[in-house]
Amino acid sequence: MVLMVGVLWDILVGRVQEARRSDRGASALEWAIIAAVSVVIASIIGAVIYNVVQSKGSSLTKCADQQPGQACK
Repeated sequence: MVLMVGVLWDILVGRVQEARRSDRGASALEWAIIAAVSVVIASIIGAVIYNVVQSKGSSLTKCADQQPGQACK
């Protein structure tokens, strides 16, 4: 029983040391940060485009009732 615990402990210590040496975790974290920043930037751009379209759409609605040749207010 003690031998089995010792072997398992050695395996666990070896895996921890390997995880510290490899860059797999850092790479995944970097990709997660890049993805999060991309989502935020896309959301900001989408909000700006949405607001521009909404404002232009409301001005089109106001101008639709005008007679031809009259200035839109």
